[in-house]
Amino acid sequence: MDSENLQTMEEALVNVPEKIKNWISGVWKTIAANKKINPKYQQDLGEASQKTKDAVKKLYGKNVSKQIIKPENLEHIYKSHSKNPQKELADGQIPITAEIASLIPDVLANPNTIRKSLPTNKSGYESVILSKEYADGTVHVVEAIPKNNILEVYTAYVWNKEKAEKKRLAYGSAI
Repeated sequence: MDSENLQTMEEALVNVPEKIKNWISGVWKTIAANKKINPKYQQDLGEASQKTKDAVKKLYGKNVSKQIIKPENLEHIYKSHSKNPQKELADGQIPITAEIASLIPDVLANPNTIRKSLPTNKSGYESVILSKEYADGTVHVVEAIPKNNILEVYTAYVWNKEKAEKKRLAYGSAI
């Protein structure tokens, strides 16, 4: 992708509704403070983009219409990709902050690529990997599980472009 035409993260954040940014920030702060989160307090991230709907249908034969994120999935993102910044950096990843997590709806709405993933976690859920490159050379990745007409965010992480390119080549083509 032509890096001159890429959005900055700040430009992308303008298009994320304040309600969603505030929810992510609030849940993030609760998790960071080691306080209990309400598992029923999920956030609707809006309707899936046509590109995402078409890709999920092609990859899995499933229909999805809307997208959500649950507090426990945000907790997973925090614990796996934020809490230990040194580990993330050693793995070639960029530690996620609440602001970076607030870009999840933008990645879902405007992915550069969508591909099938290996089954996720011990439950073996099928998932899709959506990624978007930003002007600063980072590639934001969201893994989501299509179930019951909903695309549920499972995890998210951020790579530098070089690592993302190696990973893409290892996994093959994307839609």
